Amino acid sequence: MNCYKNLSDAPVLAALANVENARPFQIFYRSCERLAPQGRMTEIQQDLAEGVKVARKRGHLDDIPTLLKAQYIELGTLHGRTPLHQICHLMQGEMWSPQGEARELIRAKGLQHTSMSVGDIIVRPVDGGEREVFMVDRFGFEMIGTL
Repeated sequence: MNCYKNLSDAPVLAALANVENARPFQIFYRSCERLAPQGRMTEIQQDLAEGVKVARKRGHLDDIPTLLKAQYIELGTLHGRTPLHQICHLMQGEMWSPQGEARELIRAKGLQHTSMSVGDIIVRPVDGGEREVFMVDRFGFEMIGTL
């Protein structure tokens, strides 16, 4: 088995870059490395795993840069012009790491999940240099801010 060193080592993800005007998408997964005692998720980690509505209600989405630094780990960057729902589909473990090829990459980054799930984040550029921040929600994505 060939172990991935970055996201573009996965053939289904590398294929996304084969389009004109491909743009970088940053993929951030929720970090669970800073767990509460007894190995449980902290309150903020639980709130993020519940989705946008809960995270917003509890004020966790008020400062996106601080949130990204404190609660997320950048898994890597993809290049393409792919709709968010398709990126989420391709970021499921059975799609991009069908035989566990990403296991070492996930461990090396301090992450615990291979499949993109509720609370994970995609940052994509838009014209003018701004970047939109989207969180995976219970049904699809929701834009939670800009950087």
